[in-house]
Amino acid sequence: MRIAVLLFLLLMPAVTTLADDDARATQEDDIREAVFRHQIAARKSDAYFLSVLDEEREKPADPADQFLKRLADIAPHVCKKSDVGGWISAVDAKDGHEVGSIFHVGKIEWVSDILATVDGQWLDARGFSLEAHTYTVRKTKGRWKVTKDQLDLQS
Repeated sequence: MRIAVLLFLLLMPAVTTLADDDARATQEDDIREAVFRHQIAARKSDAYFLSVLDEEREKPADPADQFLKRLADIAPHVCKKSDVGGWISAVDAKDGHEVGSIFHVGKIEWVSDILATVDGQWLDARGFSLEAHTYTVRKTKGRWKVTKDQLDLQS
């Protein structure tokens, strides 16, 4: 019995850490969603092409299909960045007609359990405008919301 209790006490921190990591990953998707919704609300477009930071490779990557389902209510529609035809132009590779905006949500820096900062970029394919922002997001009443939008670069 003592061995079982000892093993439980030794393994408990590892189980708690895994649970905390899962909770943090879910919250990071909640943060990304809040930032994308903020970006999209600020920029009306014919289509929205999204990318997120792949932290392991330190490169932009497509958001997961499951993540895109969170944004299914956005009109006209939200797509993966890989759906863009061409290097910069936001033309849907599937039909070749839509011109839109490319949004990127980058690194999330945790300030506290309810506060984070996030790097983000926006590219308008029509005017080839580019903006880089730092977003401050805060968790209030169980939901993440952008509370500050700082323009860092505009071209």
